[in-house]
Amino acid sequence: MLIPVILDRHYMLVSVYLKTGRIVIYDSLKGNSIKVIGECIKSFMESSDITLKETKWVVVNGECPVQTNDFDCGPWVCAMGLCLAKSINFWFTQGNMQDLRKDQASSIESNSLVEKAATVATNRLRVSC
Repeated sequence: MLIPVILDRHYMLVSVYLKTGRIVIYDSLKGNSIKVIGECIKSFMESSDITLKETKWVVVNGECPVQTNDFDCGPWVCAMGLCLAKSINFWFTQGNMQDLRKDQASSIESNSLVEKAATVATNRLRVSC
């Protein structure tokens, strides 16, 4: 399950592996928010309608490319989510962001993003813990 999370005006991507109880936080700014996000996601999962076996959640930082500015986190999360959904390695850098922004805008305008989104189960969670 992929969950875009916003904390202090910065988007990150969380990947929750339900079968293994593993929560991976992908933060392109390499911040120190693993504890607060991990606790919020664990609380969310435990209070959701998702039927889980007794799971001890493990929260880890995921390896991802680093953005070099403070405003590209949205497109960065979209690019990471697409890579994870397709099971491919993160291939992009800050130098690709302008083209990725254009590609993402084009996908939204042409509704092709809707088709892609239909194949990937995503949830959005605003962290308010």
